[in-house]
Amino acid sequence: MTRKPARSFPISTESQKRAAPAPIGTGRREDLRKGPHTAAEDPDDGPEWTDAQLARAELAENGDVIRPASGTLKRGPGRPRIANPKKQVSVRLDPDVIDALQKGGPGWQGRMNEALRKALKLG
Repeated sequence: MTRKPARSFPISTESQKRAAPAPIGTGRREDLRKGPHTAAEDPDDGPEWTDAQLARAELAENGDVIRPASGTLKRGPGRPRIANPKKQVSVRLDPDVIDALQKGGPGWQGRMNEALRKALKLG
C-alpha cells in the first residue's frame, strides 16, 4: 500500500514564499484540514480584555511584578488546614461487608469509620 504525497500549492511571489507556513503533521488529509495553527497557539486571536479585567490583572515588565493581581484573577489561600486530617489507606475487606456499607448510599466510608471507632471504643 503506497501513500499519496501531500498536496503542494504553487507560491507565486517571493513575499508569499517567505510568509508560507511550515508543513504540519504527517501530510494526511486530516492534518491538512487543521490549518497552520490553532487559536490557542496565537495569542492575538484571543478575545479582547475588558477594562475590569485589565484593572485586576498583574502588571509585569521583564519578569518584574510592578503591580500584583487583585480580585478574581488572584488565587485565594485555598481550603484551611484541619488539625487532625484523615489518612488514606488500602484495606482488603470481604465483599459482603463492602456491600452492606454501600447499601446506605453516599457516605459509606464515613459510616465504616464510625463503626470501626465504635468497635475500638475510640469514641
